[in-house]
Amino acid sequence: MLGGVASSVCNVMSVNGARSCQHSALFGFLGTGKSSVGRFVAHQLHFQFIDTDDLIEARSGKTVAQIFTNDGEAAFRDWEGRILGELSSQKQTVLATGGRTGADPEHLAGFLPHSLVLSPWACRGTLWGRVQRSDTRPPHTAPS
Repeated sequence: MLGGVASSVCNVMSVNGARSCQHSALFGFLGTGKSSVGRFVAHQLHFQFIDTDDLIEARSGKTVAQIFTNDGEAAFRDWEGRILGELSSQKQTVLATGGRTGADPEHLAGFLPHSLVLSPWACRGTLWGRVQRSDTRPPHTAPS
């Protein structure tokens, strides 16, 4: 499956069109595989891979879950906004974003003009199974 995704991304990014794709950004729900797909695609394209959650953790000295629990979601979104502002001009990069990043129109606006924006998906049961097994993700509740 990942091989087909990488091949498709490579083909799209090499097409000369009205838009110049300098990098790829993955937006999607928590647990959809943005980081896994992003690492694979970056490797196939010989691009740098950056996970915004990893970068936030490195700079803040806290896990994403700790930021949510101790400082609140607003503090995490502030970190996220600053990081995305820095990364929007990167070239030859595959960027995996946080689970709700794409819900913010300002975050998307910074990437749409020059990025191939990808949005992986998974069914609700798969997502729940993935996030339930992780202690590094933000707090979550069972799907209704």
